[in-house]
Amino acid sequence: MSSSTYTLQRLQAKHHAMIDLLIEGKSKKDVAKALGMAQHSTSMVYRTPIFQEELTRRREARNRLREEDETLKVLKAHDVLESKSARAASTLGELLDSSDDRMRLASANSILDRTYGRKADDRNVPTIQISGPKLINLNVAFLEAQGKDIPDNLRKEAESTVA
Repeated sequence: MSSSTYTLQRLQAKHHAMIDLLIEGKSKKDVAKALGMAQHSTSMVYRTPIFQEELTRRREARNRLREEDETLKVLKAHDVLESKSARAASTLGELLDSSDDRMRLASANSILDRTYGRKADDRNVPTIQISGPKLINLNVAFLEAQGKDIPDNLRKEAESTVA
């Protein structure tokens, strides 16, 4: 029987076993060996629409379960952290009364950062330094991009830096 004429009307137990092994990550060759089937036979079954539909359906169901499990783990972790947040805030508050100046400062900074957000200059953001001539050219580029008129003196300065 050629593979082009092979059709499958319904899946049988062996076909479901094939799907189970494929979902586990086994190759078609390993599936054939594990089920005592000829590799050619497993390939023919694999190519049928009914088999592909069920394999896709089961893979999608497995992926949905994994995503739900991951979401539940994240939610549980969030719940644990939220339940500890009052204690953590209390600990930071107690550290404000520490005899160690550095500890008091660190606690105060931590509380203020969490309450009002970190200052931009405290973040680990790369700094870009632009010299005068490059700043002029950048200013001209911004004005051009916005479709605004460029003053003659600024245009002349920019042209002199390019030459």
